[in-house]
Amino acid sequence: MISNIINLFIKKNIIKHSDRDIYEYGLFVIIFNSSVIISFLFLSFLLHHLDFFYLFILFWTPYRILIGGAHCSTPFRCLIVSDLIFLFAILLYHLNAYSYIIIMNCCLMIFQIKYLDTNFSFYSLWLIFFLLQLVLPIKFLKILNIAYLLNSLSVTYKIIFKDKFYI
Repeated sequence: MISNIINLFIKKNIIKHSDRDIYEYGLFVIIFNSSVIISFLFLSFLLHHLDFFYLFILFWTPYRILIGGAHCSTPFRCLIVSDLIFLFAILLYHLNAYSYIIIMNCCLMIFQIKYLDTNFSFYSLWLIFFLLQLVLPIKFLKILNIAYLLNSLSVTYKIIFKDKFYI
């Protein structure tokens, strides 16, 4: 499907043949990330947590883009693991573990500072995280902390296993 779309763009002189691989990869990333978001949306709809979905995506995405995290060996596994993480996030939201999640976030942030090649984005993201702790309502804070915790666990996995695909 992606190849057919790219072939059409090449045929219509929208893109150059020499740029084919770049556009194929870009289109794949757009389609795959859209499928992850759609699966989250579907799960949210089934579980009556649409408000959770919007806030989770809002808090999850910048961290994942700027800091990264662990990767799966195949796109299908990534979709399954992402959905499981999202379901786990909803479960955490309903547990009364808010103070534990904040403590774990702080510990994981310190771990990341020690073992990651930290940069301006890293410190900016965590500064925003701590500033948001002062102003957001508790419902938003719970979701923010869960999103950061799960992303931090992914980054920790990546640090420990040095980017090897174990999933």
